Amino acid sequence: MWELFDTKAKSEPLGHYSQVSFSFKLRRRPAYVFVNVVLPIMFLSVLNLLVFLLVPESGERVAYCITVLLSIAVIMTIVSAMLPRTSKPVPIVSYKLIVDMVISAAITVVVIFNLRTYSRDPEIPVPKWLIGIYRLWTCADYRKRKKEPFGMRKLLRETSKATRIQTVKTISEAENKNNVNKRLSELIDEEQITWKKISYMVDVIAFWLFGLATLCNFAVFLAIVTSRG
Repeated sequence: MWELFDTKAKSEPLGHYSQVSFSFKLRRRPAYVFVNVVLPIMFLSVLNLLVFLLVPESGERVAYCITVLLSIAVIMTIVSAMLPRTSKPVPIVSYKLIVDMVISAAITVVVIFNLRTYSRDPEIPVPKWLIGIYRLWTCADYRKRKKEPFGMRKLLRETSKATRIQTVKTISEAENKNNVNKRLSELIDEEQITWKKISYMVDVIAFWLFGLATLCNFAVFLAIVTSRG
């Protein structure tokens, strides 16, 4: 577990006698801790996020969250048995496991409330503030720029001027008609914002937020360990 990389011996006179002091500098070998502690924590953190990719109809979301939460608790117990029982200082890996457990517990809470949202009665209207958030979240889909196909531009260059004018008019009329139909379909979709769509939005937002929190937690842990190593 340890590597001896420096030793010192010092002799000091103490009255009629001499006092000899020996000092040893040890460095912990990181391979065992990395394989048996850090890697399982990384895998559990990734598995913790995949709950938002499960379909709500499977009925396994809450059981999945609790299983991952209990797995983190088991790893915390194993790591605590390996470490000395001291509060000054507390090992960095203990803080890492505590933060992972907090994130896992928060994910479990979000999943439970999101399942209630998904299973809510469709007759209950969606609040206006949720509709506003959903429209803000999906506004990028309504702002896609239309690009003229390369084959159409080539066709227009090869035809005569009159034919090009007629072709442009036809394309413009078709595009206007398509725009009107698309806008009508968008308005219909806006009118039919259901609780299931809100639940899907929560899944996507929670996946990215908790993923960012997990990544920041692991980055801070690595930065502290590297600076102290």
